[in-house]
Amino acid sequence: MSFAFFSLVFATLALPSAASSSPTLSLFLSGPSKVTTVRELHITTTLVNTDDAEVKLLNDPRTVLSTFETDTFTITDPTGKSPSFHGVAVKYVPATVLKTNLPESFTVLAPGASVQIAHDLSKAYNFTSSGEASYDIVANNEFNYVDANGELQTIHASHPSQHTTAISGELAVARRSLDKRISYESCDSVTQTSRALSSRPLLRRRTMLPSLNRTSPRTLRPRPASLPGSAPTPVLTKAPS
Repeated sequence: MSFAFFSLVFATLALPSAASSSPTLSLFLSGPSKVTTVRELHITTTLVNTDDAEVKLLNDPRTVLSTFETDTFTITDPTGKSPSFHGVAVKYVPATVLKTNLPESFTVLAPGASVQIAHDLSKAYNFTSSGEASYDIVANNEFNYVDANGELQTIHASHPSQHTTAISGELAVARRSLDKRISYESCDSVTQTSRALSSRPLLRRRTMLPSLNRTSPRTLRPRPASLPGSAPTPVLTKAPS
């Protein structure tokens, strides 16, 4: 009787810790140490699944999993000044994306795998007001993922270091004409998403339901080694249908 009681208590205590476990991610940034035009300010982000289980991430356009010109980065100089944001403002509803469940709306990372994406910051930030300086660049590290029960959860990736770039010379690029802006009340079709991706307009307002990532559905498998100082190129494999 006492053994059975002990087993029941142990199982009850163990369940919350198992249920509360979440995947672990690490986020690394790389790019030039200095640029003489903002056009050269290209930052590469590498998101690594450091857990021992597969993780299914939403391709949220407000994160580094998308190349859309959203306010994905925090950029500051030593005095606290930041460039002005002139990119894309989006409305993205993770719950709707999960319900729609389009394969291209997700990135699946196997244990030890990584995904690497290049971002052109000149399309989203204007450094005219903040001026020439050395800037610390940090990426948004919050991601939505689907847990083992199919529920939507949030995770924050660790980011061991920021990236610093000295910017001088040309501090902004010309903005595209306003008549090229596109606004969708609803983006629940792949056709509309493809049209938005091909036009790449400067947007002020948009409702984003499916993924805005350019890549096709994929599962990323790890390479033999992943070093923080030398980010690996992901191995992409089509996700099973």
